[in-house]
Amino acid sequence: MKKNAAVIALVAGMVGAPVAQAAGDFYVSGNIGGSWARDASIGQPGGAASKTMTFNNGYLLVAAFDHKFDGGFRVESEWSYRKSDDDKYGTAAASGDVKTTALMVNGVYDFDTGTGWAPYLGLGVGMANVNYQGSTLNASGTDGAYQILAGVGVDLGSGVTLDLGYRYFDPNKVKMDGVYTSDNSSHDVAVGLRFTF
Repeated sequence: MKKNAAVIALVAGMVGAPVAQAAGDFYVSGNIGGSWARDASIGQPGGAASKTMTFNNGYLLVAAFDHKFDGGFRVESEWSYRKSDDDKYGTAAASGDVKTTALMVNGVYDFDTGTGWAPYLGLGVGMANVNYQGSTLNASGTDGAYQILAGVGVDLGSGVTLDLGYRYFDPNKVKMDGVYTSDNSSHDVAVGLRFTF
């Protein structure tokens, strides 16, 4: 949990800085993309040696409701869903998938380039449910998570922004059904739109 505490402190600083600035805009956004789950170490019951679960390439869905403050700061309330099919569990072929659903709060800063292109960096913290389903492993659990965001927004006019982004997503070591543990994370690339109102 130490890594989550450190990220929470950073996000709190990002979120707290613009709160005093009243002006700004609300927007909603949606993104879709690819999710490349890293190998997961699955802790076994009874103190048995951990097994490694590998995955095929998956996909990512994201929806968010947000507020953009003057000065380039944004605060996002985000829902995300990731799904990847299992590949191997230990040395044997695996059958099933892992689904991760998360609720996150992100602090994001847009860099003003004086053009219609605005690179951004962000940090997020929240909760994630990791759910393995299949004949190989059936278990689920919920714990804290953090993510790092980077990308660029392209102003399309009329309050619409094209979002091209990367994120590294990392749930804490999740205890599943009181028996297993899962230490997994992913690299994601997504494209989407933001609608300001």
